Amino acid sequence: MNHRILIVDDEEAILKAIGRVLSKASHETVLANHGEEAVSCMEREVFDLLITDLKLPGISGIRVIEQFKKRFPQGQVIVITGFPSLETAQEAVGLGALEYLAKPFDMKDLETAVQRSFDLQDRRRQAYQRKLVLVVEDSPAFSKFLGQLFEIRGIPCRIAATAQEAFAALKAGPKIDLVLMDIGLPDASGLDICRQIKADAATRSIPVLIMTATYAHDPTAQTQANRAGADFFTAKPADPYELCYHVERFLDPPQEGRP
Repeated sequence: MNHRILIVDDEEAILKAIGRVLSKASHETVLANHGEEAVSCMEREVFDLLITDLKLPGISGIRVIEQFKKRFPQGQVIVITGFPSLETAQEAVGLGALEYLAKPFDMKDLETAVQRSFDLQDRRRQAYQRKLVLVVEDSPAFSKFLGQLFEIRGIPCRIAATAQEAFAALKAGPKIDLVLMDIGLPDASGLDICRQIKADAATRSIPVLIMTATYAHDPTAQTQANRAGADFFTAKPADPYELCYHVERFLDPPQEGRP
């Protein structure tokens, strides 16, 4: 499997050297020499791994990591820095960095770190593939978009456009591991569906994430969702990457070596 790697460093020689080494190992690489360029690349393309310096002109490496993890929650991060410190290491690990290499480093050490990152990522994806998300959304365009977004992340999902279809999916199997649901459905309120899911001993442990445009400006909407038993609430239009982050957080697959 070819992996896509975003490499960020303001030292041109190091940037190109890393790119050459990883390209020879059959990885697809994209190079950026400052934080703004890195964020721009993330907006256009999908990446499996970020390798970034911390001290960058403009947007710092820490902010680059934040943006990367927001967009690609399953993506791995390797930090490279000429100014290593316990404080920056702790901050990077807190944001999800798996490896932290101090410059100058041996390229063999970087290759080993990259391989460890992808081995862990593949195990995580296999764990997600054993999960199933039920998306209950009556907008064909939005449900298709969510389906594509989850597919990119290796998360299987089923689509239901009505409450009737949602209950049929919950009863028929395979087992649903998470429900992502709109409130405004043609045949019932998503809040009523949530209440029924949480009232049934067979389904009450399933996380229910509520999203809504109809009640987006109703200050009591989140309170109503909480009372219905929802585990998470967001108003539309929701940031799709933020939404994926919360879906993955609630699915919470086993993560060996998790920082």
